[in-house]
Amino acid sequence: MIEFVVKGEEFGDLAALGISYGLSITFRRVLAVGDFEREWIYAVMETGVWGAMLLSPCPDGLPCFRDPERAVEFSESRQTPVGYSGEEPAAVPYRISTFNKNYLKPRRWIRCRDISSDKSYLPLFACIYNLLKLRDDVPIVVSDVCLGFNEAERPDFQALPTYIQPRALADVVDVSVQPIPASAIARGILLGGYKAGPVVAISKGADHAAAELGGYLVDLNAPGDPCELFARGTVGYSPSLFSGRYLVDPDLCDRCGDCFITNCDALKQGERGVPELLSSCVGCGACALMCTRGAIWREGDLFKVFLR
Repeated sequence: MIEFVVKGEEFGDLAALGISYGLSITFRRVLAVGDFEREWIYAVMETGVWGAMLLSPCPDGLPCFRDPERAVEFSESRQTPVGYSGEEPAAVPYRISTFNKNYLKPRRWIRCRDISSDKSYLPLFACIYNLLKLRDDVPIVVSDVCLGFNEAERPDFQALPTYIQPRALADVVDVSVQPIPASAIARGILLGGYKAGPVVAISKGADHAAAELGGYLVDLNAPGDPCELFARGTVGYSPSLFSGRYLVDPDLCDRCGDCFITNCDALKQGERGVPELLSSCVGCGACALMCTRGAIWREGDLFKVFLR
């Protein structure tokens, strides 16, 4: 039984695959019709699916089925996309999605190629981190960009339907399967019925459909303040909003360590646990965004208060 049919002629082939992928990881059974490049299919195969994903016409290298029920059974049991060469079945609702991202293994859905090393995205993820930590639901963040993370320090997520706070800004992203666009994947997750929390897309593309379906969008091609995401629904990103020369006031610092969640190499723990900004600091402002005491402040600001 197929629940969704997504066609490349309607959305574009890459977006259709992304929507189908988002549907499939929310336990949905989906048929994607289009001309899908091998690289795109490999990205899906590498991370796997949870529902069923049938691709038509049958791509080279995938098992091919004419019977939709056999195709669905194989795809679900092997957690992999399969080819389909039969007649297009009618889409029939099958079940209510019970998908919750915290049932997943940490970083299962992460396949990053565009990993930022220039700190330009640190303030963006600091904003998202601060917004998410205030929530008591289970948000899911799909992104076209990623931060590098330490493989030795994996987040301690548990297989429970509760939100576990990430330990670093890099762990804010839950799904990133480049080159498949985040906006399309988020759209599929929303269509799949994800209700455990907000769906956030951090996108380099111009597709705002996820926001129109009730999700939240950070458009990296537009200017704006990502710290206002939940207030506005759709925002851009302007790193210059947060840039400057930053100082540390040791009298205000309570040694909480929140600034080190950025994993920024320009920040080190100094005497008595007070952070020190090194000469390599580029003044991105991420550590100040993370500081809840206002101990890291921008030179020239009238008051020593944290930015958000």
